[in-house]
Amino acid sequence: MALKAFGFIKNDSCSGNHTSRAVIFLYLCLTMTGCLTLEEIAPSIGMMQTTAGISGDSAELELGRSLYLGTCIKCHVAEPIDGYTKAEWLVINADMAPESNLTDAELGALNLYVFVAHDYLTAKKKLGAEGEMLVR
Repeated sequence: MALKAFGFIKNDSCSGNHTSRAVIFLYLCLTMTGCLTLEEIAPSIGMMQTTAGISGDSAELELGRSLYLGTCIKCHVAEPIDGYTKAEWLVINADMAPESNLTDAELGALNLYVFVAHDYLTAKKKLGAEGEMLVR
């Protein structure tokens, strides 16, 4: 049992103070994971094309998204793309590319996806939850 492994449950009876620790642990795990969907963290190419008229090389954008969701999150939590500026993403991606053994083409695809997704998410937030996306 994971709770026992982390020291929150010291015996199998799960009584008294140990139960309180288990409840607190579960509460923290559930509340600290956030409420963002995958589309809010790293929107799909189809979603961006459908709702915002995003154009571009779909294959390169798909490669960039798959690198972000596959390669980057092997070591990190998937951060919402609009949580950093595009300039910050350039630095982050350039710093991490050697760690992930990305080729120049893969780094280019990752940067393209991050930039397009950043613009999409930023525009979506500006319009609000009820607003319609503008078609470019």
